[in-house]
Amino acid sequence: MNAADSQIDALLLPYIHATHEADSERLLATLVSEYVEPVIRQVIRSRLRARFDRQGRSSGNPDAEDLYSETLVQLLSRLKQLKASPEDKAIGDLRGYVAVLSYHTCYDYLRLKYPQRHNLKNKLRYLLTHRPGLALWENESGDLVGGFSAWREQTKARTRSDRLRQL
Repeated sequence: MNAADSQIDALLLPYIHATHEADSERLLATLVSEYVEPVIRQVIRSRLRARFDRQGRSSGNPDAEDLYSETLVQLLSRLKQLKASPEDKAIGDLRGYVAVLSYHTCYDYLRLKYPQRHNLKNKLRYLLTHRPGLALWENESGDLVGGFSAWREQTKARTRSDRLRQL
C-alpha cells in the first residue's frame, strides 16, 4: 500500500489497482450497483420527493431519472480520472462524495428550474442574517428556522419543556 492508497476509500482500491480492462469494468459496475446507486436515489428521493421502481425508473418524475443519470456520468468521469491518477484529489469516502455530488446536482437543477424561488431564498437568508432583531438558526432536527431573534431562545425553551413533557 502506497501513500496515495491510504487517502483513498478502501472500496475504490480494487478498481484503481485493476490492471485488466475487463476486471476494471466489472469492479466499477459492482461499485455503482452496490454503493453508488442507492446513495444517488436516496438523495434524489429526499430532495425531489421522487419514487423509483425496482428498475430504477421514476415514472412520476422524469427529471429524477435525468438527475440520476447526470450524477452518475459526473461520478464515472471522476472515477476514471482517479484511476488514471490516484495521487490527484483522492476520494476518501465514496458514499460521502456521491451524496455531496448528488445534492449539488439536485441543487443546480432546482436553482435552474425555479430561479425566482432561489432568488427569494437568498434574499430571505440575507435579510434574516443582516437585520438587527432577526435571526436564522437550525432547529433540533437540523432545519433552518428564521424569525425574530427572541424566538430563538423561546423555541429552545419550548422544545426542551415539550421534550420533558413527552418523557
